[in-house]
Amino acid sequence: MNLEELQEFLKTGKNLNTLPESFSIIVNERKFEFKREKKEKQKFVKYPREKLMEEIKWPQNSGTYDIGDVANPVVLICPSQDRELQEHAISAGVCATGPCLTPRGVELLITNIISNPNIRYIILAGRDSGHLTADLIENLVLNGIDENKKVIGTKCPSFPYLPNLPLDAIERFREQIEVINLIGIFDPTLITLIVRLCLQEPENAYKMNYETSSLSKFSKKSATITLFDKGAIEKEPIVLSYSLVDLQSLPYESTSTIGTTIYSSTVEEAHRVLIDFLKRAGVWVKQESNRMGLDTLATTIIIENLEIDAYPKNYKPVEWVNSDEEMKQYLQAYRIWNYLIPWSNVVFDKNLEKTVPSIPDMSNISYSYGTRIAAKGMEFCNRQERERIIKLVSSFQEKYYDKIPNFKEILDFYYELKEIQKQSFNQILAIAKACSIIVSDEITGTYRPYLQLQVADDLRPIDPRKMHNPCYCMFVPFLRKTYYREYNKDGILRRFLVPTLSKEEYEDLKYGWLFTPMAYLRANDWFAFPANVHGSLALGNFILWYIEKETGKKIPFCCYSHHASSLELVDYSLDKDLIEKLSY
Repeated sequence: MNLEELQEFLKTGKNLNTLPESFSIIVNERKFEFKREKKEKQKFVKYPREKLMEEIKWPQNSGTYDIGDVANPVVLICPSQDRELQEHAISAGVCATGPCLTPRGVELLITNIISNPNIRYIILAGRDSGHLTADLIENLVLNGIDENKKVIGTKCPSFPYLPNLPLDAIERFREQIEVINLIGIFDPTLITLIVRLCLQEPENAYKMNYETSSLSKFSKKSATITLFDKGAIEKEPIVLSYSLVDLQSLPYESTSTIGTTIYSSTVEEAHRVLIDFLKRAGVWVKQESNRMGLDTLATTIIIENLEIDAYPKNYKPVEWVNSDEEMKQYLQAYRIWNYLIPWSNVVFDKNLEKTVPSIPDMSNISYSYGTRIAAKGMEFCNRQERERIIKLVSSFQEKYYDKIPNFKEILDFYYELKEIQKQSFNQILAIAKACSIIVSDEITGTYRPYLQLQVADDLRPIDPRKMHNPCYCMFVPFLRKTYYREYNKDGILRRFLVPTLSKEEYEDLKYGWLFTPMAYLRANDWFAFPANVHGSLALGNFILWYIEKETGKKIPFCCYSHHASSLELVDYSLDKDLIEKLSY
């Protein structure tokens, strides 16, 4: 039978009883054979639509799905999204259809399947995703998982694990579902036929023998499945909440070299996860410094709480740090002097045995983060203004040499600095004032305030080896007044924005201001990551302190986003054996 003849049988209103007893179709050089195989009438039970829609509110965990008849037994998944196939599938009668790009998406899909006992088939069609999620789903049903919750037999190249699902949920999914692997098939007529056959009563069942997709073009697999509506699995729905709010932490779901998002509870956890991620996903490249390193692009790290475990254990950012206590004192000094004060650096005082401020040698450095933040343009302003700023900074450092100034003392310094500044500009003070106006004037969704550390002159050398533009490029202090949830697990408090249209689904909502800062780095060495996060923490805390001083409103931190255009693990952080493997 050809596809045009098949389309006649599938016209709206036609009963599939008129199909031939047996027939075959070839699509994309793959043969599909169908033979009628009547089943005896059997007990046929459906889980009530009303309970699914009103009690479970299916799909219980929302995703990018189109929903059809929730009583129907088949779902179409196009891993990489195929709107044409998905639209035809809805018309043909699927329960639901949508994409499934990542391993996290597979977990989400599983929670929705097991909460609807009517679903008995998953059709995988279209193009597989880069994470090979179709392969992951098929092998999960065929082979299950090992003791580490890794899916057995899958070729998923990124993260073939299901860490966030309990074992009984995974086993229920395997028991409930049969997979029809049509990856590589894009023909809506064939998809419509298979969907319609899944809806048939047992007396009109068809056995389908077909060639499945294969990762190798040199090998073909075949499979046989009998298609008919088997009714609901005779077990109650398993309802699991699957969201960032209810999971302690989702690390990275992929080892993609480009565009990975990593969720971590704390700075310490993020630092630990990043080294594993870079070893899995990094590309071995030569840097402008001639050092080699593992490199990923467009990596975003979401940290849920910046206060708990903000100091990674055994982290030794500089040579004079030899203990966790010294490291903590270093980061507390570094984040204030290097980010909030112009023309400042930190060094080690042997007599005091602690990290202290200093004025960097101008012959070796053209700027500092604090200069670009609190006195932007200082390196280009007239000599008199520059010298007056350095004199003021030197006096301030002398006053607070063996202790760290608080925000009130820093603000007083800024007011003195303002009297000097004619050609340079204090960005952090301007942004703090802007943020206090946002709160006092109830501007609940502003997008304009930001700190920008780079300047056009950074690019003048042309040769990238001579460019010394800041790694830390931008800080965006997003403020939002909206609905949110607070969630505490394992002693770590998390706050999450709740979509406005979903707020009715929650009973424990709060409404108010949240601070959700974001930092953008052109490049970020794994080794420097905690120090950069602490710089963001200093900027954010100063802004929040200033807002409270001006408005009387204490605004809590939400999560923090740290985006690295290039995230690096440089060769000095790697052992020799791994370097030899990478260099081979």
